[in-house]
Amino acid sequence: MAHRYLICNADDFGLGRRISDAILHCHAHGIVSSTTVMANMPAAEYACDRAREFPDLGIGVHLVLTAGRPVLPAREVPDLVDNDGRFLSPSASKKVILGGRSLVFQAEREFAAQIHRAASFGITPTHCDSHHGIHQLPWARAAMVRAMRQFGLLRVRPPTQYYWTAPSAPMRLRIMRIRHNTRFWPQRIRNRWNSHMLRRAGLRCANHKFRPSMLLPQVADPRDRLLAVLRSLPAGIAEIAFHPGYPDPKVVDPPAFAGVREKDFALVGDPAFRSLAQQEGIELVSYLQV
Repeated sequence: MAHRYLICNADDFGLGRRISDAILHCHAHGIVSSTTVMANMPAAEYACDRAREFPDLGIGVHLVLTAGRPVLPAREVPDLVDNDGRFLSPSASKKVILGGRSLVFQAEREFAAQIHRAASFGITPTHCDSHHGIHQLPWARAAMVRAMRQFGLLRVRPPTQYYWTAPSAPMRLRIMRIRHNTRFWPQRIRNRWNSHMLRRAGLRCANHKFRPSMLLPQVADPRDRLLAVLRSLPAGIAEIAFHPGYPDPKVVDPPAFAGVREKDFALVGDPAFRSLAQQEGIELVSYLQV
């Protein structure tokens, strides 16, 4: 039987102390095998200090251009911040796509500063990904690649996501998958191009990047959905990202994100899913195995 490996990554490590504590709980008791730290956030040092208690947890860098303040002085990244010196919103960041070399240079220096800061907290980064998937924009991807090369980092989250089925799915589901993916062909082309460019730059990615809600047939109940995901994983290394967290009064999430952290915590922090992964022959790994 072909080997199946799962990187269950918890994003937003260091965003808040309560969120960081929840991620560590999900690693100790559940299926979280990897996380990515937001080095520009106030709780980043606390999170990395606590992570020393969990040497098997892979820790990458969650590169940020769309939340909080830059690590560099705002005057050094003027095109990336607003008048208050805070990063632009995701939608505003997309509008500066034509910033040219100056924009890439500013983002590269900020990304490098974030990687350096994360390493200064005592971790050895396993990989990089980005908050709000900002590295799917060409200028941000170029900046990320250049910054990673400065530190010899070779592993990165792939942007490719698509509707998927179990390898043994019947033909009707496979046809449904093709129909669903065809509806999003512009995004699919962009994601495939980004993956191609990342690999062309010499970076390594997981074989698959999945979103549980895109598994066909779609399942409404979150627990049943994760159960179906674990049983449907194909051979190779797959990454699935979650956002577990305890309620944190110091973290203000957007309204559309309400309840997501608590729901994800209940899932990936459940020891039953760790046992199920073992029963299914799935090995929980980090990006060190990519």
